[in-house]
Amino acid sequence: MIKIYRLNIVAERKISETEGKMTFHLIDENGDYRTVWGYTELDDAGRSIKITAHKKREHPLIQCLFKSEPNDKIKVEFTQYNEIVERDDVEISISDVDELMENMQKKPFRLGPMLKLVD
Repeated sequence: MIKIYRLNIVAERKISETEGKMTFHLIDENGDYRTVWGYTELDDAGRSIKITAHKKREHPLIQCLFKSEPNDKIKVEFTQYNEIVERDDVEISISDVDELMENMQKKPFRLGPMLKLVD
């Protein structure tokens, strides 16, 4: 399943000295608005250096959005991810992400899960 989004707005909020929250406001290929977010790890200067999706099923999208700028077009391939991860709305933890990446590496054929398109 391939989904295409345009990143509209990125909002960041500091939660503590080492943790933040990054919210992404998106528009999909059908013109529908969507918001996804994740918890960020902050460096000593307060900059986000790593992100973990709030919901497990959103992890590939969040990882791609983390390195994107407003107005970027994002194309995400969820097929391989969906073969491994159940489609539920449970929160994700760092250990879940590590296990997920390990399981994806064991697949015999690997598709690129995310692409950033530049218009």
